[in-house]
Amino acid sequence: MSHVRSLGLLGVLAVATATGSLNASAQEIIRVFVIAMENHNWICRHQQLRTASAGIDKGSCALLFLRSHRTCMVTLERITLQNVSAFKAVRLRALQDTPSAFGSTYARESQFSDAEWIKRAGNLCGERSIGYMAMEGRSPCGLALSLLHESDTSRAQLISMWTAPTQRQKGTGRLLVNEILNWCRERGAKTLDLMVTSSNESAIRFYERLGFTRTGRTEPYPNDPALIEYEMSRPVG
Repeated sequence: MSHVRSLGLLGVLAVATATGSLNASAQEIIRVFVIAMENHNWICRHQQLRTASAGIDKGSCALLFLRSHRTCMVTLERITLQNVSAFKAVRLRALQDTPSAFGSTYARESQFSDAEWIKRAGNLCGERSIGYMAMEGRSPCGLALSLLHESDTSRAQLISMWTAPTQRQKGTGRLLVNEILNWCRERGAKTLDLMVTSSNESAIRFYERLGFTRTGRTEPYPNDPALIEYEMSRPVG
C-alpha cells in the first residue's frame, strides 16, 4: 500500500470516528493501523491522532488529523553519496540550532569542502557505521549517526543526534533511535552508548524515556569548561 493510499484510508477511518459511526471493534482497527504505520517508519505530526486511536476525544482529534494529513508524514532516509547535500544541510542546521549538543562547531564545519562532505557521507556507508536523516517530504528534519567501537564491536555509539524544533516531542527522535537500534542488532552489537551535555536536560530526559541510563562516566565538554558530558547506555535488546 502506498503512503498516499494509507493516509487516505486513515482519513476515511478518521471521518467515521469523528461522526461516531464506528463501534469499539472498528476503533480498535484504527489503533492497530496507527501502530502498523509507526512500525513502517511513518509518524504523524499530530500526537492527537494517537489520543484519538485510544478513544479519547476521538471526534476533534480525527478532524485535526484530516486538516493536516497531507504533510504529516516523516520518513527515514539512509545517508549515502546520493544525498550528501541534504546531509550537509541538516548537519549544519543542527550545529547552528543546538551548538552545545555537539563537540564540533558550525564555524568549523561550514568551512568544509564538498570533497570533505562526500568523504564523511562515504564513511557512513560501510559495515561499521551508519547514518539516517528524518525527512519531511524532501526536507531533512532530523539526524542520527552510529558506529561500532573500534576495540569492541559488541558496543555501538549513538552520535550527532538532532531533531528540528518543529519535530520535537512528536516521535521523530524515537524513530531515529529505533532505526539505529535495528542497525545495531543487525551488526551484533549488544549495547548502545552516547554522550550528552550536562546542560541538555531535555535530551537527558528523552534518552531516559528510551531506556538509557547514566553509566557514571563523564568527560569534559570540549567547547565549554563549565560543562561536562555524561555517558548514557542501554542494551540493544
